Order: sequence, then C-alpha cells, then structure tokens
Amino acid sequence: SSSSSGGDRSTTKWMVLAILVVQNSAATLLVSRSRSHGAVWNSQTAVILQEAIKAVLCIFLLLWEGGCSALKEALEPGAEALKTSIPALLY
Repeated sequence: SSSSSGGDRSTTKWMVLAILVVQNSAATLLVSRSRSHGAVWNSQTAVILQEAIKAVLCIFLLLWEGGCSALKEALEPGAEALKTSIPALLY
C-alpha cells in the first residue's frame, strides 16, 4: 500500500509543478499583453496576487491529497521549514 501512496504523492508533485508552470507562464504573458495595450497598474500588485493564488492552490491541493492532517503537518514548523522561510521572508 505504501507504493500506491508514493505513486499518489509523485503524481501530485507533478501536477503541482505543471499548474505552477502554467500559472507563471500565463502571468508573464498577461502582464506583457496588458502593458502593450496601455494598461497602467502597479507590478507589485500582480506579484502579490500571484503569490496569493499560489497559496490558495497549495492549500487546496494539500486538503485534497491528505485532508486536514496534511495541512496541519505542512504548517508545523520544523527545522527545514525555518531554513527555507528565511529567504522567503527576505524577499
């Protein structure tokens, strides 16, 4: 049964990667297209909205894959999470 669980996680990882690639590509194309049509807006707004969409999508996928326990596990602070949060907070 652990092999099926590993397969499910692998599939989810690839699905998340594909969604994030599509989202980042679409954001780049939409930003350049809207600017070429004369739209004026703050680029920081686009970045913040893009990160909010990623957060909602990741939470949804965690809940879909493992329910509330997966979300709780992902949000538990660990040594690795603290290490990776430093560059994110500095950004």
